[in-house]
Amino acid sequence: MNAYATLLLACDLVVKSSALLLATRLSLSAWRTASANQRYTAWLITFATLLLLPVSLLFQPRWQFYHGGNAAALEPAFQPARLVQEAPVLETDHGMGSLAEPKMPAWDKLLKIIWLGGFAGILGYRFLGSFRLFALRRHSPILREDLRVSRLCEQMKTALEIKRRIDVRITSACKIPMTWGTLSPILHLPPEALEWSDGVLFAALCHEGAHIVRKDHFSRWLTQIACAIYWPNPLVWSANRSLRLAQEQSADDYVLRAGTPAEDYANQLLQTASNMKKTPSSVCNALGMATSSTLERRLLAILDSSQSRVSSGWVTKLTALGLAAIALCGSASAQLKEGSKQQMSESAGKSQAASAAAAKARKIIIPQMHFSKATLQEGLDYLRMKSRDLDPEKTGVNLVLCTTPSTEKPKPLSFLLTNISLYDAFNAISKVEGYNLIESQDALILASPDWKPSPAEVSGENNPIYLKAQKIILPRVEFKAATALEAVSYLTLVSKSLDPDQKGINIVLQPSNSTPPPIYLSLRNVPVTSVLSYAAQCIGYGLKFEDGVFYLEPSK
Repeated sequence: MNAYATLLLACDLVVKSSALLLATRLSLSAWRTASANQRYTAWLITFATLLLLPVSLLFQPRWQFYHGGNAAALEPAFQPARLVQEAPVLETDHGMGSLAEPKMPAWDKLLKIIWLGGFAGILGYRFLGSFRLFALRRHSPILREDLRVSRLCEQMKTALEIKRRIDVRITSACKIPMTWGTLSPILHLPPEALEWSDGVLFAALCHEGAHIVRKDHFSRWLTQIACAIYWPNPLVWSANRSLRLAQEQSADDYVLRAGTPAEDYANQLLQTASNMKKTPSSVCNALGMATSSTLERRLLAILDSSQSRVSSGWVTKLTALGLAAIALCGSASAQLKEGSKQQMSESAGKSQAASAAAAKARKIIIPQMHFSKATLQEGLDYLRMKSRDLDPEKTGVNLVLCTTPSTEKPKPLSFLLTNISLYDAFNAISKVEGYNLIESQDALILASPDWKPSPAEVSGENNPIYLKAQKIILPRVEFKAATALEAVSYLTLVSKSLDPDQKGINIVLQPSNSTPPPIYLSLRNVPVTSVLSYAAQCIGYGLKFEDGVFYLEPSK
């Protein structure tokens, strides 16, 4: 992936992620009666959608081409020698190595290094915290002998409908209740918890049990990965803070629904938060009962009797999942729609600068090109050969030469160029010869000054024969000074060879009073309809489709 493609991909993800996060925040701002659990569900599904956004880019059809590996198998064995002979080897300087792409700009490497550094640093810190929690687990004994704690823990599991085992451990490393783990959850209590009253201990167990029943430790991992991917976007970090606040408030609602008075629970949180400063940072990855960053808003929500404390029902979850699916489909369809719009504009002649062939030609760099009195055809053959040698896909760039019978004899080419793109080399030849360089979607066209585009009358786009002709893909077309009759005969035979029905298409060459100019084409992986169109343009003929037959007829 080149520098500009990387930049476009990054911008695409930043714009889409920002739009998704802003949409979620605006929706929750408008939904004033949403409970903490409902807000948490919305933010969690939003982060899951962020992780799937890069996957939606896989549905973008960046290029439409047929696999080059099958080209040899599809190549007909009876190609006329004059039409498919290889380009002559020009006498050039030695040392023309292959170079696939321009050198990557320094800023692109720097941006990639900065992003990878942030990504690795965020996830590395998370992994380090998990390693410390595993070490803490080995040094903290399971609490089995305290019957009171066991009884309250069973009551908590019954109230929250938790059926799996929870290891309750005592450790002096943490001064507040906390939990971590997804498959085998662990609930850590400070030694002071053994002296707490039943109500205080039950509230602490309910808060941490709420994190376990919702698998909040796993969701923390998901959000951390999303933050690592989109870390340059400040909206992601703001959304992460909102999710954690909703996560803690939702756990508070579990405690209040279990019967703990709001005032008592608020005082307990204040006391727990004062002990948070004594807890080492090595256990920061666990879900603690209280944190100073969210304490004030949590206390206000606890003491607010009008606050909704309902859990997320299936309606909320299905609605959020449906909106997430729409967002992902919109992301993919935006890519598809953009490509389709570009093709429509190019086919209408509104924007030739966005030609895929021209963009590819600009990426292919020729280290050195030396012509000494070379003919125009030799120069084009050389560029065609180098475009395939230096192209990573080995398909090169399609080239078309359009002239008229009255076109003057081309001038000899003599110049030395170094580190020049294929597009600039092609443009240099056009300047020397006084020709026009025209960009189409799948080819670069070199047209003489007296050449004019021929009209095309195609009125049977929905005709089965025309549709079949569009599906017949020619892996390789090489016309070098071919006559119009030779080109028509070749296309008739090759279309029959590649047609699954072995019928091919019918092409009629209308007679002309003057001899049409020779045809020069170098194309790869194009439909037979495009080859006919280019061939007609080369000789100044019009292309017409009528009653299932393609007609090449002289322009009036």
